Amino acid sequence: MNNVIRDEKLKAALNKQYLNQPADQVITKDQLANLQGTVTLDNKEIKDLTGMSYATQITALYLNHNEIIDITPLKDMVNLRQISLMNNQIKDLRPMSSLVDLQSLNLSKNQIQSVWPLTKLKNLKTLFLDYNPLQSYDELRFMKQLTLLSMRGVGISNLAVLLPLVNLEVLYLDDNKIQSLEPLSQLYLLYQLNINGNQVHNLKPIGALKYLQMLFANQNQIENLEPLKKLKQLQFLDLNHNHIEDLTPLASVESLEALSIMNNRVKDLTPITKLPHLLALLAQGNQITSLKGIQALPIISLENQSVEWESIWVNKSEYAIELKGRLIDTNGEVPLITAISPKTVTYDVLKSRLIVNQLEPLITVFFHNQNEEIPFSGELRLSFKELE
Repeated sequence: MNNVIRDEKLKAALNKQYLNQPADQVITKDQLANLQGTVTLDNKEIKDLTGMSYATQITALYLNHNEIIDITPLKDMVNLRQISLMNNQIKDLRPMSSLVDLQSLNLSKNQIQSVWPLTKLKNLKTLFLDYNPLQSYDELRFMKQLTLLSMRGVGISNLAVLLPLVNLEVLYLDDNKIQSLEPLSQLYLLYQLNINGNQVHNLKPIGALKYLQMLFANQNQIENLEPLKKLKQLQFLDLNHNHIEDLTPLASVESLEALSIMNNRVKDLTPITKLPHLLALLAQGNQITSLKGIQALPIISLENQSVEWESIWVNKSEYAIELKGRLIDTNGEVPLITAISPKTVTYDVLKSRLIVNQLEPLITVFFHNQNEEIPFSGELRLSFKELE
């Protein structure tokens, strides 16, 4: 019997998982020809695919996290519908141009510079190209049949090449150099859009995406949420690490179920207190001082608030700073004051006020809500200006 598999790691994996024979047993053409369905060979240190061309009945092949450079043996595996080659060392995609029945392809984390060979694959619906050093994006114009495209970390800045992709339903564009979303305004079928880690300021183009259900836009430069009030099917919204202050536009997005606005500049949660379907709210690291109207949710966290107040120092022997009505927990009272710095400042629990006996450049007050159902904590930094 002639062994057709050169790579010892590939041979061992096939023998153990699919051929039920010793790891070092030779593998014949007939044995490979009889393999059917899905073959998964992830994390096997495989380098050489020689011989796999005889496995023509396989419909799904997973070779993630290996050391593959040459995919020439795949060109004869014409029944393949799904391939995943994530995290290898592939550069040349030309052998794939013959796989005309291919529907799903994951090529993330390789060394691919051009995807021109893939333009011949008219049945390809799902394509992952994440974290490849792509030198050109123009060929994407000829892949109008795509319904899911993932291009995380490929360096794209101009989205005009995506204009023809009118069948897209899911689009991942995280970790790029995108400033303008204008070309996306015509991708009307999108229901999920990921633009985390870009330089987006204006969300206006997204307002036209009436079927959008999920938007992930953390780590951008977003300030204005006005365009989102048109999105009547939006359910999941992630806006962490932006420059947002005003949540008022979200008051009309009644479909919203999950909202994450961590590390922004939000002070007032009132606009979202009456959203009928809201189940999750993550708002840590903002400037929130009041929980008025906030109800317990299955998932909620309002911790690590960072609040700054400025007062005018009036030269008195004792100066009182009222917290009641300004720092409000769920029962309408001042949260528990856990620490104050400097120690010369005291807290009058009965009157809910700070007592300052001398001018201090900065007073820091740490607070914590006693209602465990709604975690709320943070620090209040109070500075003074002297009257001239």
